[in-house]
Amino acid sequence: SLGWLERILVASHALWFYAGKLFWPVNLTFSYPRWAIEPANLSAYGWLVMGVGLGAAICFTRRFVGRSVEVATLFYVATLSPLLGFVMLYTFRYTFVADHYQYVASIGLIALAAAGITLAFKTKPLLKLACGGALLLTLGLLTWRQTEIYRNPETLWRDTLAKNPDCWMAQDNLGILLAGQGHIEEAMEYYHKAIQLNPNNIEALNDLGIALAAQGRIDEAIENYRKAIQINPNDCKVLNNLGGSLADMGQFDEAIENYRKAIQINSNRPETLFHLGTTLGQLGRTREAMAQYREALRLNPNLARALNNLAWMLAASPDDDLRNGAEAVRLAERACELTHYGEPLFIGTLAAAYAEAGHYPEAVTTAEKAEQLATTAGFKKVAEKNRQLLELYRAAKPYHEPPPPKP
Repeated sequence: SLGWLERILVASHALWFYAGKLFWPVNLTFSYPRWAIEPANLSAYGWLVMGVGLGAAICFTRRFVGRSVEVATLFYVATLSPLLGFVMLYTFRYTFVADHYQYVASIGLIALAAAGITLAFKTKPLLKLACGGALLLTLGLLTWRQTEIYRNPETLWRDTLAKNPDCWMAQDNLGILLAGQGHIEEAMEYYHKAIQLNPNNIEALNDLGIALAAQGRIDEAIENYRKAIQINPNDCKVLNNLGGSLADMGQFDEAIENYRKAIQINSNRPETLFHLGTTLGQLGRTREAMAQYREALRLNPNLARALNNLAWMLAASPDDDLRNGAEAVRLAERACELTHYGEPLFIGTLAAAYAEAGHYPEAVTTAEKAEQLATTAGFKKVAEKNRQLLELYRAAKPYHEPPPPKP
């Protein structure tokens, strides 16, 4: 949302910034501090004034030095122009500059410098060789040292924060990384820092909500999701997570409302359709739930949880019109294949599907496997459920859930 004067100030600063980093490549970082652009401050025009002055000097001295400096400068400015701020980039949310933006543009200035070195040592080939070798060695060592920060994501984000502590994007990304490693408390510290630096940081609010929900602090998670929704009511990811937390709190109607809103904004979200189906199923609205699972599988045929849940309903629904043993077997087998027959809950669903299809020996064998896997994994409820169902399958009876209580 920058005006044209602000964009010109960003561009004039960026041109000098990139040239400086090219000829003095120290303190390089993945994300530089974002400049404050203040057109009312006269010092903000310093870079622009120096740029105009340099342009005038190049123009007036070309009769003495030729057009090499002019061409190199024009090449540098022209190839950088799409990245200087006249066209707004998504990354400008975090910083106006990035080292890799100047890769092509640097060719002009590097060629000019190389030509200057060649001319300076034209009659001194040994000195030219020594100078070139020293330059290559220095740049090679700097490059080798720079590659260390890209060793892994954690090193990258910690290095970025060491050089730019106010980078809320790095704070959030490091938090995500730590959360994935199971360090939830430490991750939450970084989420809080990111939100403190940028209170409108929807990503950090959402990630903090996820971390709080993982700790069972559902009320606090919902609070953060609601803050994010206030900033952007159309963020499907946050709407989906808010729906999940509301469902965990038993607020199913509001959860469904958020899922439906997310789907209305973006109908190509199989995960949201899956969660909506699960919530509808919890309310006993089986037919509606199955419709959501089918739509989710249309978008992603390999969504294992949707395959499993739909297969269970087809096998165990109390409604005779909804059961279909053959389809339940097909879907449950696919869910087990996708999880390499390592998910006890899915294997238990397959056993129920076999029983509904009349394949009782397979149902018994599969339920026994589900019970053993669940016991080994410590899933006591799943193991107990399959032990109970085994008695039905051994008696050549399928399992059907009891009908929901009448209102």
